[in-house]
Amino acid sequence: MSFSAGGLLNEIGIQSPANFANHANPLVTFGECLLDACKGITNIECQDLIQALAAEDIDALGQMANPLPFLQSFALALSSIRWRKSGIAPPGWTHIGHCERCGPVYLWAAIQVAGCPWCWNRRHDLPIPRPLDVTPL
Repeated sequence: MSFSAGGLLNEIGIQSPANFANHANPLVTFGECLLDACKGITNIECQDLIQALAAEDIDALGQMANPLPFLQSFALALSSIRWRKSGIAPPGWTHIGHCERCGPVYLWAAIQVAGCPWCWNRRHDLPIPRPLDVTPL
């Protein structure tokens, strides 16, 4: 069975924006744009994007000339959050950074920060992958 983004939109009561038009390719539907946004992201599917978008977001996407770059960025952000909640450094987070609150952590650059994305995990007692053997404070 193949997945249809348009079918899922209808199933959960979301209407594709009436004025949706991807000006880069006017024949691309909103559902196809959602599917394209998830390509190559292993832990995010189209339905994850649909469920994370508010109705106002979908209406705003209908006003954009080409919402694909926004949807791709949104999908990557959701993916990063999902990896981090699982205690796994997202793809590309291979540098050792230092957070004042968490200590040594994997980040996208070797930087020192006052707070980092892993602080959320620390506050919620979720795992933080460590580049070094550390004992949390």
